[in-house]
Amino acid sequence: MTTARRALGMTLLTLALVPPATAGVGVVATQSFVDPGYGPRGLALLRAGTSAPEALKQLVAADPAPEGRQVAILDATGRVSAYTGKTALAAAGHVIGDGVSAQANLMGTAAVWPAMLKAYESGHGDLADRLFDQRVEITPRPSPNSSGWSGSSAPIRTPIAATS
Repeated sequence: MTTARRALGMTLLTLALVPPATAGVGVVATQSFVDPGYGPRGLALLRAGTSAPEALKQLVAADPAPEGRQVAILDATGRVSAYTGKTALAAAGHVIGDGVSAQANLMGTAAVWPAMLKAYESGHGDLADRLFDQRVEITPRPSPNSSGWSGSSAPIRTPIAATS
């Protein structure tokens, strides 16, 4: 299998597991040792009016094995919270900015997630423009992580008012 096909396969797998999002509610992004239930449970908490920091606190507290998880939650008001467990995949971490979280794992260096945030904050335009314009600066090699595999996910939504 070619590197490009592996990267595409990992990206599709990551997209299938990582980014539950609902307009007017928020987004829950989980990676590392993924518990796919974090997305629906996190969105339910947000929908009920729980803040992103409190929702994340509740998800981690209820998890029998949170040490391997990596998750970030952004609520509709822009509050963001992130967690990286002590046994998440190697070279894992996160940083939080104003209404944004950058997280990564399986990286060759811990400099990746701060570089992701810096690239986002120095970018211009909407989220899609910032992510795709800056991606080359963040990941100059086809497979920047320590496993030789590459996956990425970015739920991109336009601001649409929630309907009841």
